[in-house]
Amino acid sequence: MNEDTKHSLATFFKIVNIATFAIVSLIWKLKLENVASEQQYILQAFAAVVTLFFIIILLPGKEFKSKFKVYSIKSYIYRAVANAIGILAMMEALKLTGANEVMTITQLSPAITACFAVIFLKEKVRLNWIIALIFGIAGVLVMLYGGPARFQVSFSSQYFQGVALSLIAAFSFSSYNIICKKQTDANDNHFTQAFYCFLFGFLLALPFSIGKWKAISLEENLWALGSGVIGVLSVVCLFLSFKLSTVVRMSPHSYLRIIITAITMYILKDEVPSPHLTMAIGLILIGNFCVVFEKTFYRLIKKPNY
Repeated sequence: MNEDTKHSLATFFKIVNIATFAIVSLIWKLKLENVASEQQYILQAFAAVVTLFFIIILLPGKEFKSKFKVYSIKSYIYRAVANAIGILAMMEALKLTGANEVMTITQLSPAITACFAVIFLKEKVRLNWIIALIFGIAGVLVMLYGGPARFQVSFSSQYFQGVALSLIAAFSFSSYNIICKKQTDANDNHFTQAFYCFLFGFLLALPFSIGKWKAISLEENLWALGSGVIGVLSVVCLFLSFKLSTVVRMSPHSYLRIIITAITMYILKDEVPSPHLTMAIGLILIGNFCVVFEKTFYRLIKKPNY
């Protein structure tokens, strides 16, 4: 498989990962706002584990035990811890402050992930990737501070708790991505690695959910379980994107989550994007152009040694 094909496939899988994660985040905010974060996570992880178990045993080829073999179980425990902390922090932040603030702050994760990849994975960076990250961060800043909404924020203790939890989520998701890349280098099966990620997350979160468990409606149960099934697709696609490309190269695409969230909110809630959100979307799209159309980017800046 040539590099252009690998890059195209990696980009496709990353976009699917971003889109499905954005959809799941909106389910948490719009459909499960009154359900405890721990209970949401347990239901989601349970649905994902069951879904993946049946996918794995139905796969042709290896013996039953061989299908569940991975290079390092410890790495999946670490990944599950990072994922559980990130998701629980984000769920709780969505309850404490607005969805736009949470989505914006957690969008620091791509830049943090890129820095981690350079430090811990020794990945090389290219000019177009740096520019793409800068455009993405600029879009985030425009969305967060550019409009009149900033004057309407109530800077209460609840608001600052939400901001702090959003930052914790951003660092946790970055750590999760680095561990995921390490696992792709070990050539673990993508369904098996997702299975262990959700399984250990479920086991870790279970003790914390017992005291907060309460009866919820059938509709809420279905939305929570459905988010777990969608989460399977998100995690598997993340793994495949990192298998075909580098973390630094894929990181700028994460800013597309803002665009997907805006489109979804428009479809579901008739929420028209503000001028500043539209400007932010434009900046993010320019940044992603630099990565998706890498050769065109270097031709435009007349870089002769591409």
